[in-house]
Amino acid sequence: MKYKELCNRVFLRYFLSNVFSTKLLLMLNWTIILTLVLCIKVSANGYSQNNVSIDAKEIRIKRAFSMLEEKGNIRLLYSEEFEGLNNKVSINVDNTPVLEVLKMVLKDTGLKYRLFGDGLVVIVSDQKDRKDIVVKGRVTDAANLAMTGVSIQLKGSAIGTTTDKEGNYILNVPQDGILVFSYIGYLNQEIVVNNQSTINVKLEEDRKELNQVVVVGYGTQKKKDLLSAVSSIKGEQIVNLPVATPQSLIQGRASGVQVVQNSGAPGSAVTLRIRGTTSINAGNDPLYIVDGVPVESGSLTGYNGRGGTPPSALSAINADDIESMEVLKDAGALAIYGSRAANGVVLITTKRGKKGSTSYSLNYYTGTQRDNKNTRIKMLNSSQ
Repeated sequence: MKYKELCNRVFLRYFLSNVFSTKLLLMLNWTIILTLVLCIKVSANGYSQNNVSIDAKEIRIKRAFSMLEEKGNIRLLYSEEFEGLNNKVSINVDNTPVLEVLKMVLKDTGLKYRLFGDGLVVIVSDQKDRKDIVVKGRVTDAANLAMTGVSIQLKGSAIGTTTDKEGNYILNVPQDGILVFSYIGYLNQEIVVNNQSTINVKLEEDRKELNQVVVVGYGTQKKKDLLSAVSSIKGEQIVNLPVATPQSLIQGRASGVQVVQNSGAPGSAVTLRIRGTTSINAGNDPLYIVDGVPVESGSLTGYNGRGGTPPSALSAINADDIESMEVLKDAGALAIYGSRAANGVVLITTKRGKKGSTSYSLNYYTGTQRDNKNTRIKMLNSSQ
């Protein structure tokens, strides 16, 4: 009996020790795993529970990122090459979790965020299937000659390049992107990549722009053949503009020309300077040519008898009767007029009769002028 009891006790002790040790190890393993999961969950919730209040309108996404970093106590990591970072968004939230606000900012941008430890948030692209391919090709003109310096840009991004002296280019773009080919004097072309590795383009001349007729001293020339510095203003640009003098039509429409309205009086002179002031003592007014006839400043009506500002030399010309205006600025265009054109020339062509039925038009302008009480100088009376 004693031997049998001893065996039973030894077996029972061995069995219990092995069973309990196995269960204990399992319990410890599960405890460690659950603890890690809870720590990660608490950490994630801790960052997402940083609430922010932001009221901003039409700010760039990059600026919104800076505000979230400052107020939400997070760090944002992203690539400057992501598209849409300069897009504008409006944010109006009050005590909202920072990650919820970040979702709002990233909406419709093709971007998403990933949360890491210590408040680090990484912005990544949400376009999983997007693949970039290498596109190359050659750009030529209508005569099949290579075009140098043609701009090729991926539409909607800053990715681009230019053609070399042989007209060749190479660019790394998305397989579904759109390439825009542009060159001065030629029509822009947009071509969908559509997974093509070779795209050859033939640009067409912008004939409408190059065939415009510009009036110069010797007659008329096509814009593409013009070598002189000439600014042209057509009638379509100045139609129905309420101006007192024809010179005011040039303001803001010709480079290198300064136009200043000296007075609000009807017909008052306008100071016009072409390429700055050239003399201190002598006159700086340009030479005006109206339908081939030179007009000197003040020669039409002279100075007014009351000692005010001199009237404009062109005050007798109705601005609505002008067909076009050309401003000649360099020596090549001014040579025919001699020394009188030292300050530049303004060529004015008025409208002429055209074939067709008789038509009538009426333009009426009115305006008022008030004294500014805030700038009025207090005068002394007779007793003072």
